[in-house]
Amino acid sequence: MKKILVTTDFSANSKAALRFAIQLAAQSKAILMFLHVQNVVRPTAWNASTYASYEKHELTKSQENLVRFVDSVYKAMKVSPQTHACVIQNSPFVDSTLINYAADHGSDFICISTRGAGMIEKLFGTTTAKPSMLHMFTRQNEGFFKRLFLSGKSIDCSFLTTVPLLVFRKA
Repeated sequence: MKKILVTTDFSANSKAALRFAIQLAAQSKAILMFLHVQNVVRPTAWNASTYASYEKHELTKSQENLVRFVDSVYKAMKVSPQTHACVIQNSPFVDSTLINYAADHGSDFICISTRGAGMIEKLFGTTTAKPSMLHMFTRQNEGFFKRLFLSGKSIDCSFLTTVPLLVFRKA
């Protein structure tokens, strides 16, 4: 059974990727994995025990938010939830965490929405626009991935040995 990794930052704009992935999974009987990567910063004055407790609390809150967020998309689509998982990862490195999670969990596709880039992101770049993202796809997971999907069109990029990436850009 195919697995689709769907990333979200809980924004209204990221719902485009969720809606697309939900529809694709319903048609193909794929398993959905909804992923949110966040960085729980550790103040330098905190000891390991204090930080561990804080980290657990923050990740639990984010997990609950992710479940609610995904459920709200299913509800808005008037679709019964299919087999899926909601996952929170703690890391300052969104791009490498996403790639490693996809590789470790056998993702067949990664579905990302880039519709929400604001002024700051347009100046400094978003996760999907970073050269490191394509570099990670092409170098670290060589041989694991086969095609790259951009703007909903299948492009033969087998020479890149990349993960199938479904990216949604503002029209």
